[in-house]
Amino acid sequence: DASTPEKLLEMEQVKTLFGTNHKVVVGLNGICWFLDKEQVRHILRVLYDWVDEGSILFFTAFDNENPTEEFNLFVNMYKNINQPFYTVTKNEFKEMIIPWKIEEPGFLSLEEWIGEESITTEKSTRSMGGSIFAGFLKK
Repeated sequence: DASTPEKLLEMEQVKTLFGTNHKVVVGLNGICWFLDKEQVRHILRVLYDWVDEGSILFFTAFDNENPTEEFNLFVNMYKNINQPFYTVTKNEFKEMIIPWKIEEPGFLSLEEWIGEESITTEKSTRSMGGSIFAGFLKK
């Protein structure tokens, strides 16, 4: 359960694998849009408290810039399977990540990160009025 990272971090396997060395890179890829803002804040805070100085966190989030009817159908599809779908603006996410620091080049779309115009997921989400954005945060 991604919403309770403290349970994962307390697992014996994690303690054995990392010991007291918590200078790590953590990835939250494709997770943030399935958790509400408070859950994401909680994850980010727990991870921040656990990792050592210099650690990096990678994330992806979904920004619903100008939702279309198609986007509303997309969100309702998730609701119909009892899986809420959450969006957050880049400015809201900047507030949620405190005390993490944003690494350069900041929050970019997947197209900007990868440099390919043929990313099917990104193109389809843009056509619905949204955008997947990603970035690196540092402790």
